[in-house]
Amino acid sequence: MMRSFLLASVAATVVLLLVNLFVFPLVFGAGMPVPYANLRAEPQLALHAVALLVTGGLLSAICGRGPAGIGPASVTGALCGLLASLPSGLHTLAMVELAASAQIAPILWTTVTWGLAGSTAGAVYGRQAAISA
Repeated sequence: MMRSFLLASVAATVVLLLVNLFVFPLVFGAGMPVPYANLRAEPQLALHAVALLVTGGLLSAICGRGPAGIGPASVTGALCGLLASLPSGLHTLAMVELAASAQIAPILWTTVTWGLAGSTAGAVYGRQAAISA
């Protein structure tokens, strides 16, 4: 079980890293659509990497509790992404003057990328279950 979790965590983290490195700049070329005060001139990439590692590990732990496979884990990952991003976006709207539409892209981004990470973890768990059988 621990081996499956570690493999799923690494795989989900790699997917998150690749998507955020290569697809994020295409989708958000000018940066996030929300103007934040005190925005750093250069992001702390190591902290981003840690956040993605934590996300990959936590999603793998959650997806490992349900049925193995890409479909169920994809839904679980997407729901976790929505659970994390939608309330956060609403809290941002409650505190910052900006158009509600500015929160749509970040919420969709998190929901979709976490769904991809969940499906990756589910594929690893499914493969490990098949090997064990």
